[in-house]
Amino acid sequence: MPQNAFSLQGDVSHACLALEWRTLVHQHAKTLSAMLQRIQTAVASVNQRIDALSLQALATDAERLLTAQAQQHISLERELVQPG
Repeated sequence: MPQNAFSLQGDVSHACLALEWRTLVHQHAKTLSAMLQRIQTAVASVNQRIDALSLQALATDAERLLTAQAQQHISLERELVQPG
């Protein structure tokens, strides 16, 4: 999602609202825009964490595989070294 996906539209001059209402609506729009930006940032952060968790799980699986292979290698070496 583009960084400025939640940009505000400028004040509409032909609006039939009093200045106080336009100011209030503008302030609420700025607040909503800021909240949406924070949500966008949080979602991106969650996606990065999910990717990191996937990589961590992959590393754990790889470590288990390498440990199992090393144990098999050691067992084979012991069998070869033992007098038959």
